[in-house]
Formats: sequence, C-alpha cells, structure tokens
Amino acid sequence: PHSSPCMHAGDSCGGLLNLPVEGAIQVMLQEEAAISPKRLLLVYLSLVLFAASLLILWKLPPLLAIATLLLLDVTIMIVMLHWSRTYLRHLLQIG
Repeated sequence: PHSSPCMHAGDSCGGLLNLPVEGAIQVMLQEEAAISPKRLLLVYLSLVLFAASLLILWKLPPLLAIATLLLLDVTIMIVMLHWSRTYLRHLLQIG
C-alpha cells in the first residue's frame, strides 16, 4: 500500500503526544490549569453569572438593574456563607 508523507509525519507526531509529562512541567501544568471538576464548575458558573449580569444591565432600566444586581449579589453571598459553614462543620466532624 502507498503511504503519503503526511501519514508518516502524523505518526511520528502522534508518538510524541503520548509521552508522559514529568518534573517541573507537570507541576506547572497542574498549577496553571483549572483541571479539577470543582474548578471547572466554578469557571462555568462565573461565566453564566457574568452573562446574566450583562443581560440584566442591558434589558432593565438603570435603577432596576442596580437593585437586581444588588439582590443577586446578596443572594450569592448568603448561599456561599451557608455552604461554607456546612462544609466547615463537615471538616470539623471528620477531624
């Protein structure tokens, strides 16, 4: 069978992609990238909240938009405070 040079280049590059990352580069990749599911969820949640904030600012009159954003911020703070206290209690119980 006839093989093209592109296939050989792809095969050689594909072999390089399977090499393990070790040492300082591995530490850097783990520190720089939001790899954990919780971090990814927080990134997605922040993007959704940012989009919602822009939509509120765009669609509502200024005073109503400010009041709505203030209510949204207070709600987020209350929920996060509750979750933080619950998680702290859990950590204290497991020792």
